[in-house]
Amino acid sequence: MKIHCLQTGDVQIKSRHQLARYEARPARVVDVLTDKDWSPRLPIGCWLIEHPEGLILVDTGESSHANDPGYQPWWHPFMQKCERRWVKPEEEVNAGIQALGFNLREIRWVIMTHMHGDHAGGIGHFPDSEIILSKKEAHDALAWSGPVQGFLNKHYPKWLKPTITTHDDVNRHGFNRHLRVI
Repeated sequence: MKIHCLQTGDVQIKSRHQLARYEARPARVVDVLTDKDWSPRLPIGCWLIEHPEGLILVDTGESSHANDPGYQPWWHPFMQKCERRWVKPEEEVNAGIQALGFNLREIRWVIMTHMHGDHAGGIGHFPDSEIILSKKEAHDALAWSGPVQGFLNKHYPKWLKPTITTHDDVNRHGFNRHLRVI
């Protein structure tokens, strides 16, 4: 088995955004929106796993269209004021996979950790793969209200019909949840 890290551009977020996910207080949203400090540029990554049963891709990275006018909802404060992205077309996941010598049709499974743009922006490149998504994430991301939570579901491909998982298996090796796909 071999694991390849593919970088699909860079992102900057507000410095307080890095801490906000660990704080349970409601004011954390205001902290992020009013923060004037930016993180360093952070790599946007996804992982290609060469497995004996087939190629597995974990997440699909960001789209090079992420900064095109109209791509991000104009009304969404986080996407407009709290994120900066740099992704060239040649940095998208499809180019990275092909540079490793693989064909996109060889990707057997695409396992999505979640469906925000920096993880799901390249999902449209994989119509021949089985897309695996948790039940909760599918509920939130595919709902009409998904964009309020930061899910750009208008950019998800029309053919997207993910295999829904519940992660009901027992805890193993320090992970809270897991699912056997092979």
